[in-house]
Amino acid sequence: MKLPIAISVLACASGLAMGQTPPQKPNTTPIPSTKDLDLPGPPIPGEVGTRPITADEAAMVGLRLQPNVTVAMAQAAAARAQVQAAISALFPTATATSQYEWLYSFNLHNGGATSTSQHGLVSGLSAKQLIFDFERTMDQVREARATAKAAAYNLSAVQANLVFQIKQQFYTVVENQQLVTVFESEVKSTQAQLDLTVAQLSAGLGVPSDVVNASANLANATSSLVQARQTYILSRVDLAALIGLDPRTPLVLADSSEPAGDSTDLNALVDSGLRNRPEILQAQETLRAAGYSVSIARKLLLPSVNLTASVGTPGVGSQSSADSGALGISLNWTFFDSGLSSADVAIAKAQALGAKANLVTQTQSVVSDVSGAFVSLQAAKQRVEVAASAVANATEGLRLAEGRFKAGVTTFVEVTQAQSTLVTAQSSQAGAQSALQTARAQMARAIGASMKPPKPDEIKPIEPSHK
Repeated sequence: MKLPIAISVLACASGLAMGQTPPQKPNTTPIPSTKDLDLPGPPIPGEVGTRPITADEAAMVGLRLQPNVTVAMAQAAAARAQVQAAISALFPTATATSQYEWLYSFNLHNGGATSTSQHGLVSGLSAKQLIFDFERTMDQVREARATAKAAAYNLSAVQANLVFQIKQQFYTVVENQQLVTVFESEVKSTQAQLDLTVAQLSAGLGVPSDVVNASANLANATSSLVQARQTYILSRVDLAALIGLDPRTPLVLADSSEPAGDSTDLNALVDSGLRNRPEILQAQETLRAAGYSVSIARKLLLPSVNLTASVGTPGVGSQSSADSGALGISLNWTFFDSGLSSADVAIAKAQALGAKANLVTQTQSVVSDVSGAFVSLQAAKQRVEVAASAVANATEGLRLAEGRFKAGVTTFVEVTQAQSTLVTAQSSQAGAQSALQTARAQMARAIGASMKPPKPDEIKPIEPSHK
């Protein structure tokens, strides 16, 4: 009795299935394909041409082309010249004079007048040598030398900051380029998912809503790709401008990485920064120069002793026709100046106090920079490890979700969620890798390792290499 009933039920079910109309195809709008964004390059490739450049090469080009580096070099060269100017006061000075003279004589007598005239060339030569001035001139030399060193360290600071800025932007461009790849992969994946839902719907195994959702996912992925391409191009423009190149330059970035010697001894890193940072060295030399300025101001009212010598021809009308010469010692002493020297001392002391405070500020800034770079570096290393695991898990999650959906044991919503999770993980991985390289460059700058401070006698002005 049970078997006939079962057969009847199956027959009814088959009849219902045969009578069911196929799912209606949803009215979706095709997603237009997109083109890669780019800028037309400049007429001349310029400094780097079209070859791939590394982060270090980009920094080196920037050091040659950036105008602010040239300005700092010129300032350092001028400060070095001031040293020579101060030293010259310690050595003899000689002055030669030559003039042509006319002498007219008038005599009045008996209501009449007579005149005579004489003319001739009068020449002379004089020399002066400083003997003693309580080392006021020597203090001026010391001040100039300290100022020149400070200018050299300022140049080094400008160079180090530029190197870090270029590398920071370089790795930002690398990250944005990786994000373009991530969203290109998402577009391909969502397109494949759309094709799958359409095929299942045509086979009577899917539902219209899956096709609609897949189309929406493809549209969103395409929009994200366009935005990623825009962000990448704009960041590349910023990098070219920062280097000093034509912003239209089609830069091609080579694989780059910063040295991975990551020390975990924060105190040693801080000590390195306090020893090597050009900002600290510049502040120290500025304070030293300010101390010499105070000494100079205090010696303004002290006398100076000079050795003088001169020779010359007799003047026109002189009773003697013999050449003359003199050798002597002169004393110059301004013993009263209505408070001018006292004001100069007060000004110099105030500047020295400001220089001392600036050294304290720079010291605190270096400690802060190193500490911040230390934390950023440790966090970036952890982010890279976590991001790698997240990408691996998300990739496997998407594979399983697509397999389950093909087998008909899950809904398309699970595939959508898995795809979104993978894109988020890949984006985070690109950001983590960029952050790690940037943090290492930041640490190198913080401890003064990114640029060796040049010696004052190594500073030479350069001509701009771009027009």
